[in-house]
Amino acid sequence: MACNIKLTSIAKVTALLLCLNSPMMAQIKKVNFQLKFNPQSSLYDCYLHIAEGNAFTKKERIQFNAQVSFVLPAEAEMNIIETHMPLKDNLHFGGNNAAKWYITNKIENPAALRGQRIVSVTPDLSPTGQYNELREGDMVKLFSFNVYPLPTCGEAVRLFDNAKDPGSSAEGLRGGDFSNGFTIGGTAQKYNGNLPTDHPGLPYGDIESHKSAVVGETVVLEAGDWKHAASYLWTGPNGFRSEGKDVVFTKVGTEKSGKYTLTVTSEMGCATSRTMDLKVEGVEDLEKATSEKAVASVETVVKSSAQDHTARVYPNPASSYINVAVNAARGAVVKANIYAIDGRLVMSNVINQTMDANSIEKTIPLKLQAGVYSVKLNVNGVESDHRFICVE
Repeated sequence: MACNIKLTSIAKVTALLLCLNSPMMAQIKKVNFQLKFNPQSSLYDCYLHIAEGNAFTKKERIQFNAQVSFVLPAEAEMNIIETHMPLKDNLHFGGNNAAKWYITNKIENPAALRGQRIVSVTPDLSPTGQYNELREGDMVKLFSFNVYPLPTCGEAVRLFDNAKDPGSSAEGLRGGDFSNGFTIGGTAQKYNGNLPTDHPGLPYGDIESHKSAVVGETVVLEAGDWKHAASYLWTGPNGFRSEGKDVVFTKVGTEKSGKYTLTVTSEMGCATSRTMDLKVEGVEDLEKATSEKAVASVETVVKSSAQDHTARVYPNPASSYINVAVNAARGAVVKANIYAIDGRLVMSNVINQTMDANSIEKTIPLKLQAGVYSVKLNVNGVESDHRFICVE
């Protein structure tokens, strides 16, 4: 029901507070589960993530039902060690005793999940349990458990996936329903899915998948932020190997092109690998420009019949300067920037003027590393690219 308040003074304030506390204004709509390994306690902590909505009133905070299921290696056992939420007798926020969570069903090595064990856990809700106030984005620890023996890197321990794991009719499940679920403040299902598991020792993070450069540039291969990282190892073309977190190539050459692999290892010896392709571009043009046979300057000329203008960029290759000549109608607006071959802006507003004659020519001093660049010219809104090579 919508809150239409047309009162004054104290009555209006009272009605507004009642409206703000109504089920239309607060209510949990979606929740997720997440599993995190706690290295201090050596336990897995199961969390409730409030994905959408809030819960403030007594009714909204009551746990109606829940099931959290896990998939483990067949030889592993799990035991509930600590329980945290919901709290018994917590209608008025005075609860101190957490509701117990129990293992209610388990099946070892079912035909539908060979080599694995499925375990479901549910809370004891007699008497009922209530949460404290919940707000969208909150992470609430429900219970903690151990797994023995713990898989070396923990990746074999995970939350049951309702969308991918077998249902109750699957072979070997004997009608057991292990799907995750969560209801609070009513019987409507609020469970939305799982967040990524934080394993005990398996590093996780990511790197760029592609990187490009030109001969002579400085290139940095960056590992980025990784969790559970104790050491880094880069391997690549021609036997390349580096144990630093980041790799720096100064004046990169053609021999550095290829696939690079970063392997990140945790203190537990668990490893994760990512790959990156490095492509060194402009190699043939630059080698030609710096050879003895490439001593002659080359002009770049562009004609535009639409705007009746021509443009010329020279010399090419260039070193300490580049000339830009434009022929166009008087009053034409000419703008130019210089970009590296990978799209980076390296010199801005090298030309920004209105032509007071039919031609202009401007000399632009260069302080660029050796490589391939482009003068991007704009004459009365018509753009053109003029590639040139810079040599040291």
